Amino acid sequence: MTDHYMRLLTDVELNPKQKHVWYRVVEKFLGAEYSPQEENFLDQLTSDRAEFEGDEDYPYVYVVYLSDDIDTDIAEQIVMLWSEVYPRDFQIESSAEFDSSFGCGDDDESCEVEIDDAMHEEIQRRASKFLHNRWVEEQVRQGWRYGMTENASKQVSPRLRDWDSLREDYRRELEMDREQAVKFLKNYPHLFV
Repeated sequence: MTDHYMRLLTDVELNPKQKHVWYRVVEKFLGAEYSPQEENFLDQLTSDRAEFEGDEDYPYVYVVYLSDDIDTDIAEQIVMLWSEVYPRDFQIESSAEFDSSFGCGDDDESCEVEIDDAMHEEIQRRASKFLHNRWVEEQVRQGWRYGMTENASKQVSPRLRDWDSLREDYRRELEMDREQAVKFLKNYPHLFV
């Protein structure tokens, strides 16, 4: 068994056709160097391997084993294609490792990271998107739903859209100083892979 994989986490169990489509979505973007093999497509939850551990929001786990880790561009394409064919919430993760320390040691609290103006803006943009989408998830858990007008008593809001679908006039970009931006970068490195 290999240690390289793509894994899909869902809130409901996939039917056999959906499982097959998940495998084919991953296969579509992989060249021969990654060689996914259908017999290495696993969808059980009974394994003691860490990649089969879901969580309370996404308990169902579907793993496609690969011969090597894939790069970020391919992973993003897989996520985009899966979002077109699967209408529910999901998470997709890869076994690929990335350096989340940004050159800092584990014990080095005073590690300084330099960011230029473009990176500062990018961090603010990604932080705005991340925090808005997290807010939407929390509101939905509390019973709110999307509506054309704001109505607190009915728990509807036009802002309950993911960031990319949100109207420009509802978007609120975060303003962070450089220290706050670097802290966000260190706390959420996976958003910048």
